[in-house]
Amino acid sequence: MLETKEEHDIMRKYAEKGRWHALMYGLIIYMSTIIFAITSLVPRILDVIFPLNTSRPLILPYPAYYFVDENEYFYYIFFHMLIACSICMTGMIAHDTMFFVYVEHICGLFAIVGFRFEHVSHKCKIIKKNAINYSSAVHKNIVISVSAHHKALQFAQFLENTFTISFAIQLLFVTIGLSITLVQVSDL
Repeated sequence: MLETKEEHDIMRKYAEKGRWHALMYGLIIYMSTIIFAITSLVPRILDVIFPLNTSRPLILPYPAYYFVDENEYFYYIFFHMLIACSICMTGMIAHDTMFFVYVEHICGLFAIVGFRFEHVSHKCKIIKKNAINYSSAVHKNIVISVSAHHKALQFAQFLENTFTISFAIQLLFVTIGLSITLVQVSDL
């Protein structure tokens, strides 16, 4: 599909852009997960910095029961929860970053089609000097460009159909989660 160095450069630019978005998104999600989990250590840190006559209650990243003494095995439980949260976030990051990369790929395909339409006359000037059947070569270049545009549209439609259901499910879960959190906060 890619014919010239310029087209390869266009795709490389969009691939790097997709890679950058994926890396930044993954970094932000992992850092947010770690910061969220580290808030569980605040009572332990405050016990050292500003001690009270009694120990502060332990706060775990999420409610769970491990059938062991939480005070004695707090750090083991904490690291288990941190690893579990990171593993859960990995699935979400993989799903979302693949979507980012696919969208950038589609944008690159459309950019190549635009590049081909812009440079069809330049390509035709070269063909005119060397070929006898000039109009046939022009039509062939236009047909190839239209075909590439049609394939890019098909891929965009396929991507939309693939991710529509998963994004709807994510939106449903996020809405339910926010509603539950709002109810919990309003009861305080």
